[in-house]
Parts: sequence; structure tokens; C-alpha cells
Amino acid sequence: MKILGRLVSCIGLIGITSCQLTNGYSGDGAMVDRGFWLYAHRYEIVLGAVDLSRAGKVHFRAEGLPKRRFVLGLRVRDPSCSAMRSGARVTLTITNERGERVIHETAPLNALAWTDALDSRCQPGFGYVRSRAVEKKLPNGDVCMTPIFSGADEASGGYFNPHVGGKYEIEVSVLTNSFGLPIADVVLDDSGSAVKTDTGC
Repeated sequence: MKILGRLVSCIGLIGITSCQLTNGYSGDGAMVDRGFWLYAHRYEIVLGAVDLSRAGKVHFRAEGLPKRRFVLGLRVRDPSCSAMRSGARVTLTITNERGERVIHETAPLNALAWTDALDSRCQPGFGYVRSRAVEKKLPNGDVCMTPIFSGADEASGGYFNPHVGGKYEIEVSVLTNSFGLPIADVVLDDSGSAVKTDTGC
């Protein structure tokens, strides 16, 4: 029933365009596939929820992720915009099955990059840590941005490239009590093709 509910929600979300729950993924939540024709945001996993008003930790796991570039973030539905304006600090951590630190980012909520805020009420909003990059000058004079990898699996900011057979432990820590902040979904969102490790351009 839980999976059927997610599938119905998926169909309702994108109107006449279909999507499906994918086989091969295991872990918390369920992976939704919105269609092979999408360059980015094809796959999404809502792992679970975290209460941003209470200090504490939540843990999730994910295995069988496609070879795409994913970003870990928080999705809130917050008509007051309190989360996006708050200085409350959170830590986002991912560790792989080799014990390697993939992502470990601490930031106040108001320093996250927020997208998908479709109206003045700030909902829905998806907050994440931006990838870090430096300019690289090419032989033809063009300039491109090459990522600065800060963790295993080509991680940069909140982004990473899952490796084949990868098993990931995800932890979200709320560091302080902040009365009035909403509950957020913890989401892995597909941001497109995996970043190349040779040049990044």
C-alpha cells in the first residue's frame, strides 16, 4: 500500500507523464523514475523526514543508486519561509560501505542553496550545499569550471557520484533546538550525468 501510494502520488505530480518505482534500489524510501528522456531530476528518493525544530540525528541507507550525479538535500513546505531564513545549523553526512567519508557538510539553513520555491510562500523548497569548483582555462582560450572534490565518490558540496555496488549510510544532524521550524523530507535528487574525473569540463 505504501508503494502504491507513492506511485499514485508520482503520477499525480507530473500529470499525463508517467513514472515508475525502480527495481534494483534498496534502502529507505523508494526511488522514483520519471523517465529516460530527462537529463536531470529523473530519479528521486525521499529517504524519510527530519524535524528541524529539535536537536538530534536521523539515519538512512541507500543501495543500488544509478550511475548518475546525486545531491543530498532537505525539502520543506513552509509557508512562513522560516527554514530558509533560519540560522539553525545542520550537518549532512554520507559514508560508503568502504568506510570512506563521501559528504560531510555543516551549514546554517539560510546558507544552503534553495531551489523550487515556486511562490512567495517559499513552498516547496529544496535546500542543499553547492558544489565547489575552480575556473580552468582551455587551450582554445575558453574557460570551464572543474569541480573541487572534497570526499570519496567524486563528492563536492552536497553532490556525489555513486559507484557500482555502492552502499551508503546517510545521516542528517540538527545541531540546535529551534522552535517553530518545520519537518523536512531528506531527499536524494538526480542532478544529471556523473561528473567526469579527468577534467570536469
